[in-house]
Amino acid sequence: MILDGVMGELLPLADTLRGHALEWFGPFAGMVTVAGQILAAVLALLLIGAGRRLWAPPGHGLQDFAPRIAGLLALVGVVILYAASRGGDTTLSFLQVAIWTAAILLVSAIVYVVAYQLLTLQCPGEAKTYVRGLRLQRDAWRVLINDKGPPPLPLERTFSDEDRPSDARNYFCGCDRAVPEWIWTRGSLVAAQLLLFLLYIPLAVSVILLLAASSFAVQQLDTKVVKTPTATVAQLPADLLFDYDKSTLRPDAQAALEPIAQLIRDRWKSGPVIVAGYSDGKGSDAYNDRLSKDRATSVAQWLATQGKLAHVPFDVQGLGKRDPVAPNALPDGRDNPDGRSRNRRVVVVVPDAAKAN
Repeated sequence: MILDGVMGELLPLADTLRGHALEWFGPFAGMVTVAGQILAAVLALLLIGAGRRLWAPPGHGLQDFAPRIAGLLALVGVVILYAASRGGDTTLSFLQVAIWTAAILLVSAIVYVVAYQLLTLQCPGEAKTYVRGLRLQRDAWRVLINDKGPPPLPLERTFSDEDRPSDARNYFCGCDRAVPEWIWTRGSLVAAQLLLFLLYIPLAVSVILLLAASSFAVQQLDTKVVKTPTATVAQLPADLLFDYDKSTLRPDAQAALEPIAQLIRDRWKSGPVIVAGYSDGKGSDAYNDRLSKDRATSVAQWLATQGKLAHVPFDVQGLGKRDPVAPNALPDGRDNPDGRSRNRRVVVVVPDAAKAN
């Protein structure tokens, strides 16, 4: 599938950008991402409450109702994303949601801007924007092509050659602007307004959902949970739990560890739960063994205390550089930061009831 191929190309890039964002934000990453989520919800509420917004489609009621409907849909979307982010076992990738939302935003923005330019007009000296129809009234069309009959045009549509409007915009601006049906058919005006309305909704919704999904994606751990014949294995990237070269949990690590604690509560019956730390390929074996064990110890201590799992026995292991899941260096020998980042991880192994017994 072409779309699967495109997503496969974009995901690593988006994941790299997420990693850079975490580095830029540092210990404030949790607060920044929560602020983004709150901002998305506030923007949705502003659309619902304020109504008229920039680029809202003009027309009877559209400037009020289109933003409000978009705001309501966006708010529902933000709530759904938030609910998904609190689920410990969710398979939803907010990174993929952000990519798809960005694609929808790009396409809808281009289509809406083009449609807005083609289906709206402004008269000289006025700031108000009007919707133009898709089809001219027959007599209005005859005026513009200078068709004087037979049959003759109604008196109110009769112009001298000097005063005859050159196009529909000039004709409309020179008439009673409160009655656009004088220039365009009513059905075509309704169709134009409906088209702008339908194009505006995905544009406004995708702006807010992109902000929300991106915020959740930055905060979301790329946690992999795999069920084997003997255990349930959860793998957490260490970079989202610890600052570089540190073994103290970051303040925002709780959001990552709560789902793991819930996973243990749901699936553990008996036997020790293994918490194993791994490092990248930099540094000595002794140093990486010690750092990886200290990190695993921090995770196990959090699960036992904050996770309320003191009754669960934990087997803490520091495995250092062993069993890398990605190359620490590129084929040409250069450093591979992305690979090293993937190797820095903490693995939690929850034995199933059969093996534990």
